[in-house]
Amino acid sequence: MGLTSCDKANANSSASGTAEGNGTQLNVFEEPVTAQAMAIDVMLDGPYENDALDGRKIATIDISAGSNNGVGRYTVDVSDAVDGLDR
Repeated sequence: MGLTSCDKANANSSASGTAEGNGTQLNVFEEPVTAQAMAIDVMLDGPYENDALDGRKIATIDISAGSNNGVGRYTVDVSDAVDGLDR
């Protein structure tokens, strides 16, 4: 998994991090081992949305049924949640 910038016009590198307005995306490389549809919840600050762990779901990656044809790249825009965050 990795965070990338989709602003190719400015050729942002990974060193630019989550700068405001750079269109941060999360890329997940997954090889489904089932023919069923599934979803991957992308969480920030904790693995669960509850008071104890204080996580926040910022995106969901939906993988269609029948996508088990090897490793696939799944990309989701997370810029609304992470652009401008401190490290």
